[in-house]
Amino acid sequence: MQKTKKQLLGFAGLAAVGIMTAVAYAMPAAAVDTPPSADNSVNLNVTVRNGVNNARILSPQDKSVTVNPVVPITYQYEETTKVEMYIEYKDDNGQLVKKLVDTFAPTDISGSRTVNLNVTNYTDRENDYKVIVVATDERGSTSEDTITFSYRAVNANFEPKPAINGDPIIDIEVNGEVEQVIVHIYDEAGNPLFVDKDGNEVPVVLSRDDIDPATGKIIKDLPFGDYNAKDGKYTAVVVARSADGNTISMIRLDTNYAYVNPNVPDTPDTGFTINNLNITRVDYLVTGLIVFGMVAGFALYLVRRKSRR
Repeated sequence: MQKTKKQLLGFAGLAAVGIMTAVAYAMPAAAVDTPPSADNSVNLNVTVRNGVNNARILSPQDKSVTVNPVVPITYQYEETTKVEMYIEYKDDNGQLVKKLVDTFAPTDISGSRTVNLNVTNYTDRENDYKVIVVATDERGSTSEDTITFSYRAVNANFEPKPAINGDPIIDIEVNGEVEQVIVHIYDEAGNPLFVDKDGNEVPVVLSRDDIDPATGKIIKDLPFGDYNAKDGKYTAVVVARSADGNTISMIRLDTNYAYVNPNVPDTPDTGFTINNLNITRVDYLVTGLIVFGMVAGFALYLVRRKSRR
């Protein structure tokens, strides 16, 4: 009898420990407050030094696209006596050209430098560029880093989150040459989505007046729902035209569309999901405590019943 009591009490103790562990796990973790900056963002700058001759390009991002002809190139250097920056591109004849654009002699052990590179000094058209930074130390040893970027009259991307009804939201950037942007949408079979009652294509036409002054971009909800688009994959063709109506740039990008009924509220994200059932951690823990209470009560009932015998 005593052995049975000890086993049941041991079981109850283990269950209690498990519940307390679950409660502690569900509690939000404490965070260390870091004083925010003026725009309420938190900036953390970490400099990792290797103690050897080194130069590393920090921006722009490799394989990025810019519509601004003036591109700030920022690099970080360490243990070097000279840093040279080169640019590579193809000229109008298709020949690869490499030019020295900046030479810098650091006076400190480590630091960073920004060079504003104006690509119109090399070509006045859309082009792809490679930036090479070469660091040389006092012994003549060299270290280099490279990135590539593209200069375009127009650049566009779809926002990760669509509009409330599922319509894709497109962000478009243009340079000073662009006066008009036309957005065509095609389904996987190549058929235009935006058509009138006669089947004629009616693409979305945007102008410089549509540029958001806060972001410098044209941000547009594409009316998929108005044209009864079916769920699936679509291709956007974004055409940039100059003031005289000539096409100066064109890009293609894909998006996936799924209709969302705006009258049906989203299920709130409670932070815990079991087999697609979105329940809160508190509900889960309360349910566990109820089950534990039932099991513990039954165990005590068996102990008392056996003790009476």
